[in-house]
Amino acid sequence: MSSNVTNVVSVDEKNRWLGKLAYGALVSLALAQYDGKTARNPHSENLFLLRWLQTALKQKRFHRCVVHDFEWLIHLGQQRLMTSKLKFRLEYLWRSCCCDIASQSDLFRLTYATELLKDLGWDSVVLSDERWQKLIKKKPIVTAIPTFYVTQSALTVGFSDEGKQINSVDFWVQGDKAQFSEVIKQHYLQGEFDDALPRYRLLPL
Repeated sequence: MSSNVTNVVSVDEKNRWLGKLAYGALVSLALAQYDGKTARNPHSENLFLLRWLQTALKQKRFHRCVVHDFEWLIHLGQQRLMTSKLKFRLEYLWRSCCCDIASQSDLFRLTYATELLKDLGWDSVVLSDERWQKLIKKKPIVTAIPTFYVTQSALTVGFSDEGKQINSVDFWVQGDKAQFSEVIKQHYLQGEFDDALPRYRLLPL
């Protein structure tokens, strides 16, 4: 870590360091897998990346402006070693910092919007068409865990093979509608809620 640092770091500068962090972690993982030092499965990848992050933070390899990001990823890895998806999160971090997130495919952005909602305490459920019909016929209830539902068929016909949204996709949202809408909007997607029902329709751009 450089000693010539200022108290204020611009957003662009922080994004540059976040991109470096993610790139360094992903390249190290790829090299370790190529050399046979770690397996190509989620558990091994999470464990390798957790140790890499801990070492990089301890050795102060990166600017102090990303310390909190290091700590968040490490905490996530320690608390949810089997399900933290550190590789997935670092790939998203690299793309969002080094690439224009708005230029990514619609399905890519929806996938990461879903992950962010999960980080915020939401649950997601993919239903069959039959179970969907039963769900929407019920009176909306308040659930202990905010949850959004979608059918596999809606996702299949909603996106092309290239990830472009070609049809509307309906979600049944039992939770904070404003928060759900905001996360979707943050990922350059658009939609609207039904006035009378907790149904959110994701619309093609």
